[in-house]
Amino acid sequence: MLQSPIYNNVFDHEINNIYVNPLNFSWNLGKGLYVAAGLGFVAPTGSTYAGSLVPDYWTVRPHAAVSYLGEGWNLTLSALYDINTASEGRTGLYQVIARNPATAPAVAALFGGPTSPGRGYTSGNYLYVDWTATKKFNSWEVGPVGFFKFQTTDDSPGGINPVTGSAWTCTQLTIAKLPTCGKDVNIGAGLLIGYNFGPVDVKFIYANAFYSRDTVGSNTGSEFFLKTSFKLWSPDEAPKKALITK
Repeated sequence: MLQSPIYNNVFDHEINNIYVNPLNFSWNLGKGLYVAAGLGFVAPTGSTYAGSLVPDYWTVRPHAAVSYLGEGWNLTLSALYDINTASEGRTGLYQVIARNPATAPAVAALFGGPTSPGRGYTSGNYLYVDWTATKKFNSWEVGPVGFFKFQTTDDSPGGINPVTGSAWTCTQLTIAKLPTCGKDVNIGAGLLIGYNFGPVDVKFIYANAFYSRDTVGSNTGSEFFLKTSFKLWSPDEAPKKALITK
């Protein structure tokens, strides 16, 4: 059995996985139009105790974006695509249920061992899209923002179904009334208000997820973000040569 600090334990925080983005390319197409593309991956370096919701699998993440940044506008559409590998079953919902004191012993035993559907479970791939449409008015910046998350492929459960002797299927999990597969969708929109103070640029973002389906950890509701950016250092400008006139 995997050891776990959840339930009746003071250890209540998690360390997330590391996202590495080694390949980035961008092109200035002129007239304020820019295009970017790249490839990154998420490594399972975070908390892996049983019951942690941090994924224990690798994810390959290609991404691309297109922007128009002319005449005070910021019209940006960015997208990334998560290609997920199989889970080792060390983390996730099945481990949470197995260690819940309220879970029936038979179910806890089912989810805590090699019969757990979480062992070898492959989450479907995800498409994430973010968009921004803001306009600058002197030091102010304002406009709508939004996001869209859609699971493009089906989940594939793992583990060993004790009845069939092979891996679980989504249909079998549904019939057994156990946590099963789904097609995750999450859609939201909001507002960005920014102000450039000179040395510091501040942006306040309100986002409301107004539609959610089969979503774990990111249901409907509102969130607020505050982003700041400032220059840490830049090389001094070369001294201008004095003009000599006769």
